[in-house]
Amino acid sequence: LLLAFILEPLIPAFKRHFSPVDPEISFPFAHSPAVPVISLFFLSYFVPFAAITLVALSFHRRWHHYHFAVQGLLCSLAFTALITHVLKNTVGRPRPDLLARCQPQIPEPVPILVDVSICQEQNEYLINDGFKSFPSGHSSYSFAGLGYLGFYLAGQVRLLRAHTPPWKSLIVLLPFLMALLVAVSRISDYRHHWSDVLVGSAIGASCAWYFYRRHFPAVGSPVCSAPYA
Repeated sequence: LLLAFILEPLIPAFKRHFSPVDPEISFPFAHSPAVPVISLFFLSYFVPFAAITLVALSFHRRWHHYHFAVQGLLCSLAFTALITHVLKNTVGRPRPDLLARCQPQIPEPVPILVDVSICQEQNEYLINDGFKSFPSGHSSYSFAGLGYLGFYLAGQVRLLRAHTPPWKSLIVLLPFLMALLVAVSRISDYRHHWSDVLVGSAIGASCAWYFYRRHFPAVGSPVCSAPYA
């Protein structure tokens, strides 16, 4: 997982042609994003891992349960990373702040479409990253990790049982709310279009649900708190 983050900027990515006067990619560049990469790692990796460790070892005290729970989390994050980075490098969609990164020298008359050669910015990483808008990695990773934690907690508190107290619902909703806030921040930071965030969130949530169900029964099952044998 760490290797994917390290190598991804080094892999040549497809760069779409773009209009130098497109308002959709003319937003300012945010030098201090609301959720930096280190914070994303903390929220999507450490928080779910720590919470699962606490619940599994404090209440169940069974290595089998802990092993299955963590394995599901890591699978969710790994497959999300694979899907996200493959799409980022093959789609090549410009970010909303591309022109601020590019600092283009626009010729006269203004062409309908241009390529990256028009950019005056010398920072190659900044330019390459400007074409990795789809899908949102922050959104996919946050839902892959925190979404998995939400499904796990829903099973552990047996959320769908009759007369479940409201505080259990709040515990389950908290990870999903955190993931949603991370995803929305990418729109307000002008790092992603809303569709990038929507698809990224769907990728992460789908992987989280799939790998949770690969390791645990459905949340509505009478034995939802125990992993498969």
